[in-house]
Amino acid sequence: MVAQLRKKGLLGEPFFTPEEDDTGFRQWSVGRYLLRMAASPNPSTRAMVVGAIRALAGSTHPDVQLSGVEIAAALPALDAAMLAETISGWLVPGERFFLLHPANIMKNLARAGYGNAALRIATAYFQVFSKDDRLATLHDHLMYEHFLSDTATDLIAAAPRPALELFCDLLHRVAVIRKYLPVDEHGDLSNHLLGDIDGNPQHRDIPTALAAAIVEAATEAIREDVSKANDVVSRIRSREGMVFERIAMRVVASSSGSLPELATRYLMDADLIGASWCRTEYDLIAKAWFPSLGAQEQQAILDRVDSFIQEDRWRKWFVEANHREPNEWDAREHRFATVHDIVGGWSDVLPVDRQRELEAGAAEFGTPSDRYHRFVGFVTSPRSSEDMSSAGVDATISFLRDRAPDPDRESARETTALAGEFRTAVSADPLAYSKSASEVIDLPSIFVRRFLEGLDTPAFNGANLDWSSLLSFMTTVVRRLERRPVDADRYPLLRACIALMVSGLRKTAAIDIRHGGEVLSLATSLHAIASTTPEPDEMRRLLQPPSFADARQRLSGSIVELSILGLNWLHANGAASTSEPSTNTPSPVGALRSMLVQSLADQSGKHAAPRMVMGRYLNCLYRVEGCWLRHHLTSLLPVDDESLREYAWSTHLRDDVGPIDDLFEEPSYRDCYIGEIGKMSSGGANVRETNNHRLTGYLITLLVRGTLPEELLNLFLESAPMSERQDAMRLIGQTIGSGGAESSALKERAERYWSRRLSAAKASADRSRYANEIGSIGLWFLWNVDVDWLLEQITDALGAGYAPNDLFIVFQRLSRLEEAKIDKVIEVLEGIATSPSVSRYALMVQPAELRKMLTAGKVSQSEKTRRRVERIVNVLASKGVDSFIDLLR
Repeated sequence: MVAQLRKKGLLGEPFFTPEEDDTGFRQWSVGRYLLRMAASPNPSTRAMVVGAIRALAGSTHPDVQLSGVEIAAALPALDAAMLAETISGWLVPGERFFLLHPANIMKNLARAGYGNAALRIATAYFQVFSKDDRLATLHDHLMYEHFLSDTATDLIAAAPRPALELFCDLLHRVAVIRKYLPVDEHGDLSNHLLGDIDGNPQHRDIPTALAAAIVEAATEAIREDVSKANDVVSRIRSREGMVFERIAMRVVASSSGSLPELATRYLMDADLIGASWCRTEYDLIAKAWFPSLGAQEQQAILDRVDSFIQEDRWRKWFVEANHREPNEWDAREHRFATVHDIVGGWSDVLPVDRQRELEAGAAEFGTPSDRYHRFVGFVTSPRSSEDMSSAGVDATISFLRDRAPDPDRESARETTALAGEFRTAVSADPLAYSKSASEVIDLPSIFVRRFLEGLDTPAFNGANLDWSSLLSFMTTVVRRLERRPVDADRYPLLRACIALMVSGLRKTAAIDIRHGGEVLSLATSLHAIASTTPEPDEMRRLLQPPSFADARQRLSGSIVELSILGLNWLHANGAASTSEPSTNTPSPVGALRSMLVQSLADQSGKHAAPRMVMGRYLNCLYRVEGCWLRHHLTSLLPVDDESLREYAWSTHLRDDVGPIDDLFEEPSYRDCYIGEIGKMSSGGANVRETNNHRLTGYLITLLVRGTLPEELLNLFLESAPMSERQDAMRLIGQTIGSGGAESSALKERAERYWSRRLSAAKASADRSRYANEIGSIGLWFLWNVDVDWLLEQITDALGAGYAPNDLFIVFQRLSRLEEAKIDKVIEVLEGIATSPSVSRYALMVQPAELRKMLTAGKVSQSEKTRRRVERIVNVLASKGVDSFIDLLR
């Protein structure tokens, strides 16, 4: 039969059809026949199968390649070996659907003794190359490492020396692509290429996995022929870079008995003793070979280790770092640490007296982790937050008040750690601590600050606090700040006070309105202090905060947030007037407005934070101070200064709760939308590429509310890229699917938008402009859209040549509809199956659901529906989806 197919020319590759656009899949039907023949016991039949595949070595058809490697995997190793060249030729960069099969083929060939054929495939399968100036492989993320560890042992067992050469070549290529080699004016960087070779193999990256394979291959080659041991290591060392020296040292460590001279040479090399770049490898050799050295050689190595103890240099460094002379304990720790860092990895093979010295040092100075923590200043708090919670509020405050730390650096670190634990304890019991605020005021300033910070999160979350005590406490803190204009703790205390006030005012019912005078006094004082307090250097270096979150961390931004939330608090508690702003009455509202006006007075752009915060709270400002906002809107959003306007506009767009319908009467507000849409058309602002950029959402919100000017909608539809029009259609679907009688007007406008866009799509000669936008209707199945209406709209769109996107969702939801709707469901399926824009891959995503619908349609009472089922099955089969043919019986 194979011979007859070959004679008639039916074993060749299929041709692509225009509909497939070079993505044919499961078109080569003869491939499935050849796959069955590959399991034939007849050698001549298998030989013809091999010949058929080899004749297609130059094919680029994905189905031919997929079937070809499946066939090779099914063949006995003797026959599969003859296809090694063909398979390796198919393994080139690009999309590949068959990468599992070559791994199995390599293992089968190697286990059957066809090492050269297996390595021929491996050379192509594990190739590395540069793509966009980065290391690339044929495999998905982490799969290269997986397949390498899965096949390396078999490849090495079959041909250790050729496998060694292959893995060395690959690792060198990786080092070159990643620019660790060649050695240049920056030195040899290849040592930094490797991760933890000894760690979990599943955690290795590509270079580390290759290095492990090299070690395994070299060890196996030496085991196979000990006489070639030196030659094996020389081949590794002949490669450029310290990375290969490290690998060679590992091979020597694993085979030191076969390489005594080389092991001794490594251990006696003065440049390697104590060298950090190969310490792990030196330790491995030392553990294996140090006991075999003579006493004189061992002593020479230990003398070299001791030479690293340079007390004069160390003493000079110690005084500079600690501002005191070292004592005897410090000197002993230095001597112990220096030696232990070098020999710690092989201390169990040292002479007995040396081992005892190290054990005594470890008992006195602790583990390397203990010494590291002492060096970097890590300390343990004298009392944990759990201890404080157990002791209670009064006992904790008394402990902090009575504590008398030493003036040294270690005690200062303990105080910092203790303050952190205190903050945690305050957050755990905010009400009790807020009632005892007056007892905290006399504690050191670091505890006062942590106290304020500990209450911030509970206040933000609306926890119950004693605000009467807290306002009095903060008033005292503020008065102290006023008296001390130069204080190291001034800025953090000021930030903590403002943050706690902002969190408290955010919950409008948290602070009783009877405290209005105290709140206003605090806000005024904090504003005055903030205006004379410089920001830290790291904030001043960044001239403009990149986001609202950064802007509110600036003093100028946090004061504006405090003012706005103060106005909102007054309004919510009935203490604010909605009348026109008056400059004659010094009311609480007027004082807070004055702070905002002062922030707007700076037109230089140097102080962007206040404007960014106002933009974030534009809705809040309009709700509580609409007249005032209209009066100052041109200052906040100046028409003639785009850069200044952008500060408030950007945060209003990204971070505010939504658009403000009434402000479209104001040119300065409306022009912001026009300018933003213009950036879309110029490519200057892609909404998808800007985090939380919600211009499309704002416009659709205005549309369904019925307040979007027609000229703005037309401008958006003409200028917006496909991604934004597609996103708009998603929001339209969510609106149509929203529940509640009050949303009926919104739904009606959303449906009109859909009809408008579908009509435009039908009239357009450029279908590609509308395809994804109209196709977004597929997502609407996720929401509570009326199913009958939705099916009609999809049918209408399909009739116009527009198929829904997200067919996985469409098929899933259609399959769950009641049987009474099966006739309409089948009509929709027919439109999808016959649509030229639907690929065969999309038709394969839900086979069980598709079969369920077709089976139900086959027994429908409607003859038209039954004919449609037959047509769908035939169309699917013609596209290579032939698993439903049984439904034609």
